[in-house]
Amino acid sequence: MTQYDLFSEPQDGGRVDLDYYPTPQWLIEAAVSRLWRCYQTILDAGSGDGRLAASVVDHRLPHPSQVTAVELHEERAAALPDDWEVVCASYPEWAKSVAGKRSFDLIITNPPFSRWLEFVDASLPLLAHNGVLLALGFSNILGSRKRAVWWQKHRPSKILQSPRRPQYKPGSNNGDPRETIWVQWGPGMSTKTTFDWLTDY
Repeated sequence: MTQYDLFSEPQDGGRVDLDYYPTPQWLIEAAVSRLWRCYQTILDAGSGDGRLAASVVDHRLPHPSQVTAVELHEERAAALPDDWEVVCASYPEWAKSVAGKRSFDLIITNPPFSRWLEFVDASLPLLAHNGVLLALGFSNILGSRKRAVWWQKHRPSKILQSPRRPQYKPGSNNGDPRETIWVQWGPGMSTKTTFDWLTDY
């Protein structure tokens, strides 16, 4: 077992290819609306259809932003905006290849749950000074003794709890039974983690 297997789940039960579950727009807005400054360089890690970075840019107009989107699926990558830097690759592998060479003011991601820790580990070295990483996940990622060691080493600055349960699967009448959270690192190193609810959505 690798350290990343700590976050893995069984791959049966009707899982979508590449764990592609688009983030509901209201859930993106709930987090993006709390970002406190303009971000000139934005990285959308595992970008899917690009809605995460697009929402950040929309909230920051008319300030220009340089967006880099990394997406493994070729067709989804090809459909991303022409004025973005689009990389069709495995995000963790790409991130490791540019670590020490590239940095970003904001990294935003909804990683595949089975690779959640791997995406975050790959992202943290790419943060610029006072940069921010926002990663969407489920609250059970905070559990287990093995994960506690990782969380203590990589203490986030904020955990934002969604009071609503998103509906990820089309045609489903119910939201996902797991509680959804945004985890934020930065700006700066954190010695304490604050907790809040996304009450406006």
